[in-house]
Amino acid sequence: MQGMAMGIAGQGRYSKALRLSEAADKKFEDLKASVEGIKFWQILKERHIGRARKELGENTAAELEKEGRQMGFEKAVEYALDFDKD
Repeated sequence: MQGMAMGIAGQGRYSKALRLSEAADKKFEDLKASVEGIKFWQILKERHIGRARKELGENTAAELEKEGRQMGFEKAVEYALDFDKD
């Protein structure tokens, strides 16, 4: 999901990217898993998700990320697969 979020950010679909990235982060937390130690992944995430945050601004980004965390993983998958939305 996080990889998909980065790809979507690369398309300039920043709102969807931020929601999906945060939904993935929440799932990692729920599973007590982490990709923090994988340096290349963190570089990619900063490049793509960081850019989305910068383009939308901190306040908008924070609101979208909050929505992503509250979405739940199953709904996030449905949202990710809805190619016409956002």
